[in-house]
Amino acid sequence: MAKAPARIVDGEQIVQARIRGYSVRRIAREFDLAVDDVNDTLDAFATATLDKNLRRSTLALELERLDRITAVFQAKAEAGDVQSALLVTKIAERRGVLLGLACAPQGAAAPPPVIEVVAGKPKQTSTDRIKAALDRISGTNPDEDVQEAGQSPSSPTQ
Repeated sequence: MAKAPARIVDGEQIVQARIRGYSVRRIAREFDLAVDDVNDTLDAFATATLDKNLRRSTLALELERLDRITAVFQAKAEAGDVQSALLVTKIAERRGVLLGLACAPQGAAAPPPVIEVVAGKPKQTSTDRIKAALDRISGTNPDEDVQEAGQSPSSPTQ
């Protein structure tokens, strides 16, 4: 029996299908490919598209756009326009994020909290203290009442 010829699929078709929202499995099924082959094609597209030069030029363009928007609203913000001041503040925050200024400095993270576990009798809660005070005021001790009825204090009452 003759083997069917391998189907030639343009990588651009795979990328476009993924952009349209198709899952990797659906693309593999529609183009009669292995899921790994679809993933390899998408990885190659990402590697070719997202290089250092693209990142650098995109960052420069975004910063320039933010500068232009800031120039428009900065004077209004300084004149007291609250909405413009909020917008300028958001632009400054966005600029900080793009430049990596909004994250904590390396090595400045606080150490994890130390939790000390002490074995022994549990600490009396405020509810326990209030109950004890009420028992002293009323002159009753619920443990004695339970013992008089012939039950141990720890056994449940029915």
